[in-house]
Amino acid sequence: MNYPTNQYEVIVVNDGSTDQTGAILNRLQIRYGEKRLRVITIINNRGKAAGFNIALGFSKGQFLLSNDADSKPEVDALWKYMHYFEREGGDLRCWGLASGTTN
Repeated sequence: MNYPTNQYEVIVVNDGSTDQTGAILNRLQIRYGEKRLRVITIINNRGKAAGFNIALGFSKGQFLLSNDADSKPEVDALWKYMHYFEREGGDLRCWGLASGTTN
């Protein structure tokens, strides 16, 4: 990711995987550290929406970006996404995300 590492978090939801996903995530946590890669493991598959909602409860950020396991974002994807919200006149107010605003 071509974005400051202190400006984002990565949360991976392992939603009842029966393959080697858990082992792969363990190795990645060792490589990147538990603070940079947070893993939520759901024993019985509950589906994407449930996994997303659970991750939302653990997230610390103001914005949440969801990718599927088969997605590979571009290196500068976060810059592109955040530019939309951070630019002057962006749609933060209509979503109630800018501080001090309401819907």
